[in-house]
Amino acid sequence: MDIQTALKIFRISESDTIKELNLSYRRLVLKYHPDRNLHRLEWSHKAMTRLNAAYETAVQHLGFASKKKNEGRHATAHDKIRPDVYTDIRQAFDLVLSGIFEYYQYGLENIHIRTGGSPRFHYVAAIRKTQRGTDRLTSIVRSNITPAERSNVKPLHDFALAFHSNMKISRTASPNSSAYDAKAYSHYRTASEYLDLTIQSFLFPEISNPKKRHSMPECLSVSNYEFLTVITAFPESSWVTDSVIKFHLLECFVKVTSAPIARM
Repeated sequence: MDIQTALKIFRISESDTIKELNLSYRRLVLKYHPDRNLHRLEWSHKAMTRLNAAYETAVQHLGFASKKKNEGRHATAHDKIRPDVYTDIRQAFDLVLSGIFEYYQYGLENIHIRTGGSPRFHYVAAIRKTQRGTDRLTSIVRSNITPAERSNVKPLHDFALAFHSNMKISRTASPNSSAYDAKAYSHYRTASEYLDLTIQSFLFPEISNPKKRHSMPECLSVSNYEFLTVITAFPESSWVTDSVIKFHLLECFVKVTSAPIARM
């Protein structure tokens, strides 16, 4: 699908951001999702297939445009941040990344292995590192920094907070769940797996599984769709709260991928 067709579907322009794209995508999911169109399932599935194809095209195009725009700022981003503040931000975010790295290195996104032994030790260590780094970023955000410095640190801080909340999710599926909740969990699990794949592949390609790698727009599209399915199609499900937490992480991750200081 070409970009002009995709943008027309979402009624946005090339000057809009991924935030506007996601808002439009959510609105259209509510309109076309099969669970809301039980009387015309074939039409609904075709509409969602077209919508997801449009989303992949649009998110890739807008993400590239955002990246190019930020590259123009990249050379001067360091100049806009005082050296001591830059060092503080970099060290704080590196501590967050070290916690996230340990989390993925030992497969701790798999909740079932966290309960004891070495995995439990690494899980606690990963959370503590991420918490310490997040606390440092919080202190920087609350300190007397310039607007330019604040705009650089905010996406890192938001992502750190969101990932820390994600790490603390500990619910697992119950064999006694209702069919309604089990179906919601199926969407939640798929969304979570694609989100983890995306974050891990972007931040730590050296430990990601090459056989499971997909394009970032594809992973974001699937994850976005599946989380929204839980939230909108299964509003009474026990998985809505965790889906909202992870969906917020997804949004924060998209912003941090184009943050100049995150790539320095």
